[in-house]
Amino acid sequence: MSTTRSRWAALGAAVAITIGAGGAGLVGATKSSGERASYEAVTACRLLDTRPGQSVGGRTTPLGAGETMTVDALPDGGNCSGLPDGTAVALNVTAVGATEITHLTIWDTGSVPTASSLNPAPGQPPTPNGVTTRVDSNGSFKIFNLQGEVHLVVDLVGVFSDHDHGESKFLTFQPTTLPLFDGATVASGPIDRTGVVLDDGLTPGFDVSFTLPTDYTANSSMFLELLWHIDETACAVEWKSEYGHMYRHSDDPASAGFAMVETDPVPATAGQAVRTRFQIQPNGGLAPGDAVALGLSRNAPAAGDTCTGDVIVTGISVSYS
Repeated sequence: MSTTRSRWAALGAAVAITIGAGGAGLVGATKSSGERASYEAVTACRLLDTRPGQSVGGRTTPLGAGETMTVDALPDGGNCSGLPDGTAVALNVTAVGATEITHLTIWDTGSVPTASSLNPAPGQPPTPNGVTTRVDSNGSFKIFNLQGEVHLVVDLVGVFSDHDHGESKFLTFQPTTLPLFDGATVASGPIDRTGVVLDDGLTPGFDVSFTLPTDYTANSSMFLELLWHIDETACAVEWKSEYGHMYRHSDDPASAGFAMVETDPVPATAGQAVRTRFQIQPNGGLAPGDAVALGLSRNAPAAGDTCTGDVIVTGISVSYS
């Protein structure tokens, strides 16, 4: 049995167990109302930095236990200016110096959702995660900390603007907690270097698995989105879908279409966030409670991959309707 096949078999067995009981590797899901959004990448800018001596976003103290704070984002939050109008934002959120094991929840308005966006713990290096959240009518969002104290660094990397294509919801994953293969590693250090590192070697990658939520519309397609960056310019990264399998209640696994549908070009500024989007097309029909297992890698040996440096993946999300 090949390495990829044996890895899929092991992951598939684990995912099958999760059907009806939650998602393997799932960090959290937040429901957004309204219309499906188009995405515009922007030059990364800092909305919030609570660390002493930084004072971005008007706060220089950590977020306390049970505390909620509001962060102004659009159009001129923190050090950002001239951002486009939008209804949701793509963020890199970093937790620094947590005093207790906790979770952070990021959302737009109303009561605190039960899902977590980040799961920091004492002794961890600065821990970033890509987070997508809607903003309220003032262009702001909220951050809740469950327990202990923790400093926050929040960078904005993209803005979503609504178009009338039906409702879209999101599942958000913490890349550094996912199963890795073929030389992919987790790097920690400076904030912009922490994430899943896919080097210019063979086909380093990661596995993603989850259970379809109760608000998933049966038989509809989904989209997996990556936020990543590379310390190069004027080059290209080629992505490879290793497999896509669906697990139904009391049924055999079914394959699914899993392919890239769009990607931003590597920007002229090294280290700027890039978005790549893949479509997950169910085969034979899916319903809430069914499970999905996917494998995705960087196809570094391919002629189309012209970048020679490391790709750092900082955000992974799945949108569905």
